[in-house]
Amino acid sequence: MLSKINEKLEEASMVQFMGKFDKNPFLLRFKGREYPIGAGVPRFVVDFKEVIPVSELLNSTSIALGEAYMDGKIEIEGNLYEALDAFLGQMGKFSTDETALKKLIHTSLSKKR
Repeated sequence: MLSKINEKLEEASMVQFMGKFDKNPFLLRFKGREYPIGAGVPRFVVDFKEVIPVSELLNSTSIALGEAYMDGKIEIEGNLYEALDAFLGQMGKFSTDETALKKLIHTSLSKKR
C-alpha cells in the first residue's frame, strides 16, 4: 500500500515538474492517465513507461530525460524532432548538474574506461 502511495506522489511530482515545459502543448501519459501540458492541441505525446524520480529530473533534466528515453522508460508519439525542439527551446527551465555533464563530455581515455 505504501509503495502505491509513493508511486502516486512520484507521478504527481513528475507531472508537476513536466508542466513547466508548457510553451508548446503536448500530452504527458503515464499508465493510461493523460495530462495535457500547455494550451492548445497537443503536438506530440510523451509516454512515461516508468516514473522518473523527480530528484533525477531536478539534478540534471537533460541527462534524466535522455537516459530514460534511451532505456525505453519514455516513448515519444509523433515527430521526435518536433518534441526535441519543443524541449530544447526551453533549456532555461532545465536543471543542470554541470559536473555530470562534464563527465559525459570529457570521458576518460584510460584503458580501464
